Amino acid sequence: MKDLFVLVADADIAATMNGLLKRQQLSLGIRSIEFTIERHLRRDPGCRQQAATFASGYADDHEYALVLFDKNGSGDEGTDRQLIQNEVENDLYQAGWQNRSKAIVIEPELEVWVWAGSPHVGRVLGWNEGTSALREWLCEHGLWPDGEAKPPDPKLALKRAMKEKHCSPKAATFKELAKMVSLKRCEDPAFQEVRETLQGWFPASGG
Repeated sequence: MKDLFVLVADADIAATMNGLLKRQQLSLGIRSIEFTIERHLRRDPGCRQQAATFASGYADDHEYALVLFDKNGSGDEGTDRQLIQNEVENDLYQAGWQNRSKAIVIEPELEVWVWAGSPHVGRVLGWNEGTSALREWLCEHGLWPDGEAKPPDPKLALKRAMKEKHCSPKAATFKELAKMVSLKRCEDPAFQEVRETLQGWFPASGG
């Protein structure tokens, strides 16, 4: 039996989780685990509406299940993220994942995690001048106002910043970020929940 089944909405979230879970102790503070990551073909709406159906086939050979998708594009943009999570978790409970599953809704979308404050972000996004120069450029172009912890539109900021360096976001970008950027400095509630959930399931001490 494997430790963890992860259902995600797209290749970018899959790459992020793959990078994070392979760092395990370093980035998440958990013990070494064996995991399976699958993508739902219907992306965010599929995870929102059909996570339980998809995950039911993995209930007998995985100890825990984690479902991650963006709120933007899920079809439930006007609903509180915690309510969405509760409903998906109830569906998982009914599908055989009693007391061993968790749904995480990223609000508004995965790109919010990119701006966690790591000094590595600039280089990964093609800005060899560094993360400070990247932030200054975003500020000058109205994409990251002074005083804000993160860009108001994290996805647009990512695309524009990489386009400036003749690059474009892809799954490999998120995987590299996940290998280097610590969740310890990320204040986004969704990623805090990811870390806390995994630490509860797979404590580094093994206890």
